Amino acid sequence: MRIVTNKEDYFYDFFQQIHPFVPNQDIKLAEENDPFDKYELVHYLEENGDEFTNYVTICEYILKEDGTKKKIKQSTFCRQDKLPIKLDKYIKRTAKLAVYAAMSSYFDKAMPWGALTGVRPTKMALDYYNQNGNLEDTKKSLINEYFLKPQKAQLLIDILNNQLPIILNEKEIDFYVHIPFCTTRCAYCTFLSSEIDKAKKYVEPYIDTLIEEIKFAKELLKNKKYNVKNIYIGGGTPTSLSASQLDRILSELHFKTATEFTVEAGRPDTITQDKLEVLNNHGVNRISINPQTFNEKSLQAIGRAHTSKDILNAYELARKFPFLINMDLIVGLPYDADLFPISLDKTINLQPDNITVHTLSFKTKSPLTQEGKYSVEDNELKVEQNVDLAEHKLINAGYTPYYLYRQKNMISNLENVGYCKPNTQCHFNINSMEDFSSIMACGANAISKRLFIDENRIERAGNVKDIISYIERIDEMFERKVDLFKDN
Repeated sequence: MRIVTNKEDYFYDFFQQIHPFVPNQDIKLAEENDPFDKYELVHYLEENGDEFTNYVTICEYILKEDGTKKKIKQSTFCRQDKLPIKLDKYIKRTAKLAVYAAMSSYFDKAMPWGALTGVRPTKMALDYYNQNGNLEDTKKSLINEYFLKPQKAQLLIDILNNQLPIILNEKEIDFYVHIPFCTTRCAYCTFLSSEIDKAKKYVEPYIDTLIEEIKFAKELLKNKKYNVKNIYIGGGTPTSLSASQLDRILSELHFKTATEFTVEAGRPDTITQDKLEVLNNHGVNRISINPQTFNEKSLQAIGRAHTSKDILNAYELARKFPFLINMDLIVGLPYDADLFPISLDKTINLQPDNITVHTLSFKTKSPLTQEGKYSVEDNELKVEQNVDLAEHKLINAGYTPYYLYRQKNMISNLENVGYCKPNTQCHFNINSMEDFSSIMACGANAISKRLFIDENRIERAGNVKDIISYIERIDEMFERKVDLFKDN
């Protein structure tokens, strides 16, 4: 699909609106002498002082035998607004809305999230709420101005209800530790993690370097008088490490002010009695056990090294300890469209404290995408129905949605939602998704973040991504942290 526009710098914004409607089409800016594609979108932005108009036309062509083109369909949309002041950001927003409305009209299809393309829709909802102070007005604005389906707008309102009591405090901070090792690589995954059996020679040097960074970060926070509220160890799969290796890392993570301590134990095949004892002894109070699905064929297709029975055994073992437990499910996995409701029911019957429902994202560099063996087109409607079913069943089972985020190339332009039982929400998840807290992050590819509340501003400092560079350049990681948290 070609885009003809006088605002070529809007290309990526237009791409985000167009791609969900034509996921299998190449989308590019038109160039002179290009051959005609099946679709062509023509956008023209006209500005005159405080008034501007976006004209959008979508044309579909067929080529005649003599090489000439014939236009067979056309759809237009025009949006005009008057602004009290000239705002480039608002002009771009209306251009995106114009493109979405044209695509929706042309293809006679509405996306669940309408024209909202950001990965954090809750932030937009919160912005509206801060302007009007009314949840119902916020819901109406999202529906009327961004074309959200009412169900999705209500989902955001329910999430806001769980998040509004959180009070921002610049001197409170979360502490994140990254473990970039897994037992196997899932077919849908693009995280920078290594299969632990293939990276054995780097595990101990990585842990040594990580502990060095944790000690440095702790001293820096002490000097800057920060209070650590939440600790989160993620990956990868932290429990792919041995019990003794976990013990070494956890021994460095004691903060008197911390109230929440989470460790991802996502792979059921990595969960053992001795590892759970180590976690419990160090004050960990939340873990995750992530089935993704209980469908054996699907588990094999995505490269998980465990069975559905392993999931149940791991859960039963973990319930002997006082952990709050999260379980993840993914909608849209291979061979799973008709069987997802079974996985959902089995998970609800276990009664974990949190359940996160993800929609499969076709990440460009994932094996699932690159191998091209799996297409969800025939089951796209089923995926949408399963996401709706999950929301309905979880709410009826006493769970409420408490955080949400989206990713590129998600099936049907849908979302990932975390649900919790009353008063069991993971505050680190909320803080990291909604930028409610600064984060001190240690490990390869970990990103520290500093929140400036009064200035409505965030600064970030990322560590290098790969394990070897991280080990070799650890002094540079120290410098980045010092620079991020320096006094203004």
